Amino acid sequence: MKILLVDDSKVIRLLVGTYLKENGHSVTEAEDGQAALAILKKTPKEFELVITDLNMPFKTGLELLDDMGEDETLKKVPAVLYSTDSNSWLVSQITSKGIFYADKGKGIADIEKALSSIAAGLKPPTT
Repeated sequence: MKILLVDDSKVIRLLVGTYLKENGHSVTEAEDGQAALAILKKTPKEFELVITDLNMPFKTGLELLDDMGEDETLKKVPAVLYSTDSNSWLVSQITSKGIFYADKGKGIADIEKALSSIAAGLKPPTT
């Protein structure tokens, strides 16, 4: 799967990116939502999945996903938003938009679950 990984932390991009590559995925990285949106607009049909952090400078993960939702091509790209902020209201808002949520505190486990669900054509669980 061709994945755009968006996180302002180099360490997180390295860890998650390495895991994804070791599991057969092609990964392109962006350091924030603004950079990610520029990549997506330049190559709108290239990515099969966007995995983005929530809290980043310039453009948050939610702002990125909202911008993607306004584009006819980009709104079809599945997304996983991951964060250390896991309050139930936030998770409900994310999943109600058809976006998978992954808790950074659980390591790679939630991202693995989301990848499996996306590969199986499933929608995010609602809370």
